Amino acid sequence: MDMDEISNPPFIPNDDGLLTLQDQRVGFGKRFGASILDGFVMLILTIILYYSAGDVFPSLSASLIDMQFSTQSAFGEGAELKTIPFMQQMAAMQIEAFVVGIVISLMEVFFAASVGKMLLSIQIARADGHKASLGTLASRWLLKSGFNILSLLAYTIVSFELYIGSRILGFVVVLGALMMLGEKKTALHDIICGTAVYQVRDVVDNQEHDALSA
Repeated sequence: MDMDEISNPPFIPNDDGLLTLQDQRVGFGKRFGASILDGFVMLILTIILYYSAGDVFPSLSASLIDMQFSTQSAFGEGAELKTIPFMQQMAAMQIEAFVVGIVISLMEVFFAASVGKMLLSIQIARADGHKASLGTLASRWLLKSGFNILSLLAYTIVSFELYIGSRILGFVVVLGALMMLGEKKTALHDIICGTAVYQVRDVVDNQEHDALSA
């Protein structure tokens, strides 16, 4: 047997027989379901963080608001928006949601799966079905979540250009996710990074595979 076929098998063994890689890849439906579960977890953790973090995030949000709209605001010359509780609380919630969202999304780098993916027993892997390296997972995360970081940076330094750039990048990510509806079941960031999503049971462990091939 050709060694290329061993290192990049066109089929993955499954309890139901041999299926092609594309057959075993997880498509849009289950991945969208994982995203919904991530959203619920993110909402719950954000609420918990909001009521348990004390004045940490409200104070930070007040500082950011003052930095952005210190004296030139619709509320009058010299008005300090940190004195408006509603705006302070909303900004604090946004910062907390961002922090929680980053933590949840970073799980895909270190565990190859977010909370939602774990609950549905699916995992990010290489396109050929083998476990993905940390570098590959990190590159995928950066492409998928980079617009959130750009958005926070734009909000922090008050850059309209960066904000528009983050919105455009986010729009591209959303459109790229619709590519999962195709035959290959891969989003744009998967195609660029050479990854796909599989059931955990179908992902080939590289060490075990090397041992069997030796």
